[in-house]
Amino acid sequence: MPPAPSWPDPIEVPSTDGVSLATYDLGGSGRDCLLAHANGFCAAVFAPLARELGGWHCVALDARAHGRSSPDGDMAWDSHRDDVLSALDAFSLEAPIGVGHSMGGAALLLAEQARPGTFAALWLFEPIVFPPMPDTADGAEVPNPLVEGALRRRDSFDSPQAAYDNYRSKPPLNELSDECLAAYVAHGFGPTGEGEAITLACRPADEAAGYRMGHRHSAWDDPVSYTHLRAHET
Repeated sequence: MPPAPSWPDPIEVPSTDGVSLATYDLGGSGRDCLLAHANGFCAAVFAPLARELGGWHCVALDARAHGRSSPDGDMAWDSHRDDVLSALDAFSLEAPIGVGHSMGGAALLLAEQARPGTFAALWLFEPIVFPPMPDTADGAEVPNPLVEGALRRRDSFDSPQAAYDNYRSKPPLNELSDECLAAYVAHGFGPTGEGEAITLACRPADEAAGYRMGHRHSAWDDPVSYTHLRAHET
């Protein structure tokens, strides 16, 4: 496994539900930028990107139940919105650029919806923003392959190298660069106390809950809230 890119120690920030967020001041000068990761990931996967954005002041956060943040709390996506707003307030970010992937993109939109004018612009990759969808079909929960896949996910490995080799060998994480994958293994897992063994910080049940909540938020409801943004979906 290649060395993980440099990453600072977390700064604890309180959020709702008694959650303690792990946030990271990545340095840099110039305008502020907030980085919000996808469900099941962690902030450190942005390390190579933050290095390329050295002309900006970048801040990142581990969402609740991810990375080094509290392994508990309400997993509704409004709570991820609260986490974004807590990080913004803690660092006194002024009209930042928001960069979000998947769940992180939706959380940034929800934060802007709650406080119009918070962001100067958003760059969102695969933001999870859908029209309202039913929770059930004929009295049964609508099948969600992402939920089912998360619940089957392997949550522990004998060593960081074993985790890295596993993810490098198959999709979807084999699409990550070597640096991003090494950062994910280094910061998205924690030691078990048994030799080199590691276990996922984002438990399969929490990742599944995130997918289950993916259509139960209001980011679709009020597009007028975002009209002042230079928002780009790629």
